Amino acid sequence: MANADNAFGFLPIRMVNGSPYCGQILSCATATTNAEAMFIGTPVVLEGGAVTFDQGDTLPTIALATVATTNPILGCIIGFEPNRGDLTIKHRVASTERRVMVAVAQPDVVFKCQSDDVTALAAIGEQGSFTGVSGSTVTGYSNAEYDEATGGTAVDQWHVIGYFNAPDNDPTLANAILEVICSHPQLGSSQVTAGV
Repeated sequence: MANADNAFGFLPIRMVNGSPYCGQILSCATATTNAEAMFIGTPVVLEGGAVTFDQGDTLPTIALATVATTNPILGCIIGFEPNRGDLTIKHRVASTERRVMVAVAQPDVVFKCQSDDVTALAAIGEQGSFTGVSGSTVTGYSNAEYDEATGGTAVDQWHVIGYFNAPDNDPTLANAILEVICSHPQLGSSQVTAGV
């Protein structure tokens, strides 16, 4: 049976050494000057500014990560503070101020994501970028996924380390779920060893 073509962005699942990912986050914000919608699973970067909220806390602002070989990634969005004015909004609406929870993409954090094309077995060991910077306003999840067409260089943003073990994930078919680590974390050392 074919894998579902249902991208969900990049979500942290565990550490490289096998220990669980325990929900560590970096509290960030989006500024009203940023006109990008953002979703759970979206790769992001530090923007270089900050927002001070009514409670007095000041948080660094983020923007969408850009797809290009050596471009850094701070991490991926794993949640938003609820919009108390409208609890049905599950994403960050463009040009709005919002508190954002980011899983920082350190080289020892493993993320799962969907491959956009060929099988996970063919992708294991390679490096590639991502595609998709939008998402679903219904589910709140990003449409970002691993871009198989970019795989095979030592300078791309994600390094495929395996496939996600689940009964409904067939690594011999397209749109399989991969396990990846960030090759170019914005905070920390890059992992630029060549893919296989």
